Amino acid sequence: MLNFTPMTADECENALVPLPKGKYHFTTIKSEQTNSKGGNLMLVLTQEIHEPRKNLTIHIKDYLLIDHPQMKYRFRHYCESINYIKEYEDGKIQLNVLEGKWGYAL
Repeated sequence: MLNFTPMTADECENALVPLPKGKYHFTTIKSEQTNSKGGNLMLVLTQEIHEPRKNLTIHIKDYLLIDHPQMKYRFRHYCESINYIKEYEDGKIQLNVLEGKWGYAL
């Protein structure tokens, strides 16, 4: 038996913290290499985003399919945002160096 305090629909709506459009500072706090369910090479990044107007810190996971034809552009954009474009263009990045890297997301 699971005992919990239910939320109303209004409480659920107010619990969501959507970020308005803008430029946000982020820090990569964890990076993991794995494979997607489809067998594609995938990088899982845990990002910490600070929203200064609401004084919030939000953690999100970003799933980057490194070699998927329609999705691999996202990894390039990530590398550009943390000033790692040279390493990206060399085709080799040590995962542990991504942790602690920061940039800005739009």
